[in-house]
Amino acid sequence: MVTAAISVFLVIAASALLGLKILEFFGISLASFQVGGGMLLLISSMNMLNGRIALRVMSLERHPR
Repeated sequence: MVTAAISVFLVIAASALLGLKILEFFGISLASFQVGGGMLLLISSMNMLNGRIALRVMSLERHPR
């Protein structure tokens, strides 16, 4: 559990310190990154509202091991 906490801390710290540099390296603006994140949230929320079950869950129900 401590190892997981340290790993998460390192990922968050690296993102905070190097995030903008990584985006600049790939030529992505912060605004476009925010729009992309918003679109992912919108798609996720629409799937929740429609009550769609994940494809993996449906396939496991059809073909149990």
